Amino acid sequence: MEVIDESVRETYRLDEALKCIHVGFLCVQEAPTDRPTMSSVIRMLQGNESTSLPPFKEPAFSTHKNSNPVCSSQMSTIFSYNTVTMSLPEGR
Repeated sequence: MEVIDESVRETYRLDEALKCIHVGFLCVQEAPTDRPTMSSVIRMLQGNESTSLPPFKEPAFSTHKNSNPVCSSQMSTIFSYNTVTMSLPEGR
């Protein structure tokens, strides 16, 4: 399995690794409402059966094409620029 580092290949169980990967995909769903709560994540990871895990949908970081791309002349109106100033506190 190429997702897991070869240096630990002998120290993990494949079913446990697949369960962790599956739960990870559930946590990065496109819609936040599709993502599990932390208590659900803990129950899923502690459970014995990986077959009881819900199916995951498209992750939020997938590379899907935008059907209505924004041209570069419109880009400047979409984004705002923020500035930050730093103050150093001094003792009295």
